[in-house]
Amino acid sequence: MNNKLMNIISLSWELSKTELKLKYRGSILGFLWSLLNPFFTLLTLYIVFHMFMRLDIPNYELYLLLGIVLWTFFVKGTLSGLAAIVSKGPIVKKIYFPREILVFSTCLSEFISLIFNLVVFFAMLFLVKPELATSFIYFPFLLLKLFLLVFGLALALSALQVYYRDIQQIWEVLTQAGFWLTPIIYDISIVPQQYVTIYLLNPVTIIIVSARNLLIYQQTPDLIGFMSGYLYYILILAAGYYIFTHYEPRFAEEL
Repeated sequence: MNNKLMNIISLSWELSKTELKLKYRGSILGFLWSLLNPFFTLLTLYIVFHMFMRLDIPNYELYLLLGIVLWTFFVKGTLSGLAAIVSKGPIVKKIYFPREILVFSTCLSEFISLIFNLVVFFAMLFLVKPELATSFIYFPFLLLKLFLLVFGLALALSALQVYYRDIQQIWEVLTQAGFWLTPIIYDISIVPQQYVTIYLLNPVTIIIVSARNLLIYQQTPDLIGFMSGYLYYILILAAGYYIFTHYEPRFAEEL
C-alpha cells in the first residue's frame, strides 16, 4: 500500500512538472508570465477603482492583489482541471490508471504558480507590515481549503466535460460573473445586509475574506470555527469525487 501511494505521489509530481513545462514552452518570458498577469490586472483595477472611483479601502493595493491572486488560482485551477481528461484522451484510452491523478496534477501545477504569486504578495506585505502576527500560521490551512475546493470542482467538471463539451464555455461564463460577485475589488460591507448570508455561500468569498483578515488585518480566528469550516470544502471535494467516479468507467468510450 505504501509503495502504491508513493508511486501515485511520484506520478502526480512528474505530471505537474510536465504541465508547467508545457504551459510556458516557447514563451520568451516563461514562468514570469504567471507573475506578470496578476500584476497587470492589479495595476489596471487599482487605477480604475482606487484612483478614479476612489474606493476608500486601507492598503488597497494589498487588498486587491491578494484577492486577484487567490481568484486567479481558483479560475485557472478549475479550468485546467476541467480539460485534464479530454486533453489526455490518447493516454486515457490506452492505459488504465487512476484518472483522477490527471486532474490532481493539473491543479497542483496551478497551485505551484499560486505559491510564486504569493511570494510577491508577501514581499509587498512585509514592506507595509514588517511585524509577524500569530494569525499568519492559519494561512497555510486556508490554502488547503482553497485547494480542496478547486480539486473538488475540477474533478466534477473534468468528468462532465468528457460527455458535454460545452461545459468549458459555461464555466468560463460563470467565472466571469463570479469575479464581480466575489469581493475582490470591493469590500463585502457594501453588500446589502439582506444578501450577505447568500453572498457567504460562495466558498471563494469565504476564503478571500478570511485571507485578508489573517494577513492584512492580522485577526486571529476562532480555532473551532476555523477548523469546522473544513467540512464545507471536504463535502465539495466528496461531491466532486462522486461525480467523477460515476462517469469515469466510460471515459475511454466517450473519448
